[in-house]
Amino acid sequence: MNTTWRPDDSFIDSEGGELKGVKRARAAQEKHNVEQGGVITSRDSGVRQATDELIRTHLPAGFKQWQVPIALGPNQDAVAFVTEGEPGAAIPMHAHRCDLFRVVVSGSITTGGKELHPGDWMYVRAGSEYDLISGPNGCHVLHIYW
Repeated sequence: MNTTWRPDDSFIDSEGGELKGVKRARAAQEKHNVEQGGVITSRDSGVRQATDELIRTHLPAGFKQWQVPIALGPNQDAVAFVTEGEPGAAIPMHAHRCDLFRVVVSGSITTGGKELHPGDWMYVRAGSEYDLISGPNGCHVLHIYW
C-alpha cells in the first residue's frame, strides 16, 4: 500500500465564489445537455456522459471514483461522489479539508477496525484521520463533501 497518498480536495476550493467541484459538475451538465428540471436521475439523457466526464484519477490502486454531476444543498456547496473498490483495496490513513458523509451501498468497508455493510454510514469531520479497506466482495460507496 502506498502510504504517501493524499486525497485531492481541490474540488472544495473556491473559484469565482463557487466551489470548483460545483463548477465542474455544472460544466459537464451543460456540455451534455442535462435538463435542469425539478428531478434529475442517473437515467436522464446526458447524465451518463456527464458522469463519465467527472471520473477522478488520483486514487490508490483498486479504486474507481466519479463525481455525481449535480451540486447539493440550499447553497449548492456540497458535492457527491461514488466510489467502487476492488476486494481488499486499501486507502491509507489520511484526512480531508472538509466534512464528509459516506454510505455503503453494496459490499463492505472496514475503517478504524469497524466493518460497515450496506446501509451503514460514517461521518468524518474535516481534519480527522481515517483509513479504509474494501471488503472481500469489494464495495460501492456514496459520499458527500461540504
